[in-house]
Amino acid sequence: MANKPGAFDLRCNEAVLSAFLCNPSYQSQTRLIDMGRRMVTRGDWAFGFYLSRSDAEESLAGVLPAIARKQQSTGLWFRNNAPMHSYLILRALKHAGLLEHSHSGVLRYDPFQWFRMDNGEHGFLARRNIIEQPRPDDAQRQRELLSRIKEFQQSDGSWGGAVSATALQMERLMAFGAGQEDHAIKNALKWLLQQYRPSVEFQRPGASWTVSMEHVFTTTDYYGKEFHGAQTILRQTKLAASCFGCLPMIQTALALRVLSRLGRYGDECVANSFRSLAELQIKDEDIKGLVVNASCGDWCAHKCRFKLEEQNKCRGGR
Repeated sequence: MANKPGAFDLRCNEAVLSAFLCNPSYQSQTRLIDMGRRMVTRGDWAFGFYLSRSDAEESLAGVLPAIARKQQSTGLWFRNNAPMHSYLILRALKHAGLLEHSHSGVLRYDPFQWFRMDNGEHGFLARRNIIEQPRPDDAQRQRELLSRIKEFQQSDGSWGGAVSATALQMERLMAFGAGQEDHAIKNALKWLLQQYRPSVEFQRPGASWTVSMEHVFTTTDYYGKEFHGAQTILRQTKLAASCFGCLPMIQTALALRVLSRLGRYGDECVANSFRSLAELQIKDEDIKGLVVNASCGDWCAHKCRFKLEEQNKCRGGR
């Protein structure tokens, strides 16, 4: 079972920011909105989905010519994982209210032509959530897709015993039409909330430092179930090379994102985790002391580790 998440899912800055923008308590913060808009204009077009409709429209409208230039004759974008990336781009454009306009006057090719015929999951998702023109066999396809995801859910409610994989599979189920009362969603939600840790001592194998983090969502067996479980379920070729293994931030952010989408942002453990991540945000006044490239983003596992060291929550060498 392959679940290839969007590129931003496995980078700290994008994962954390998308979680904040899914939480109504933070959606109006100018700094967060500006970060998201910059992300879109830098080329992470799919990230526009997490902005408000008006902010997404303004940001994506400015890069529509670039989006059009990158479109292939098939109507898709990118060569690797093209259906996934293309669906995410179209999802953002639809959210921004730009899809009809861009198709009629800006995009070079029909962006729906491939998805109308595709029998895979992204074809179904595009027909269901974007084109809104289901095929006669899509009802059966929906049952098959939901069943395939649920087949790999463990008896404890998780996928692979990993917070990151479980959160992303919950989002997949929701995209395919599963509601909050779905048995698989309810079991996964129960398991996910059980992975909240008020505090955790974290050390990457072979590293010379130990980090104390507060209010995170992660399994106790971080490099067993969490990291390798995610590798097995997500089948993301860049997982090992991502910043996934530096601090338990990505899986915390992915958990917070799906919990917010399920309306659980008011839970004490969720609110505590958001506040903890907010405290780790790298701001302009931190950059000089950290002596790192400011372009890395406002959340970066390496920079956040340095910040924790300044707070005496990280011990050992850099």
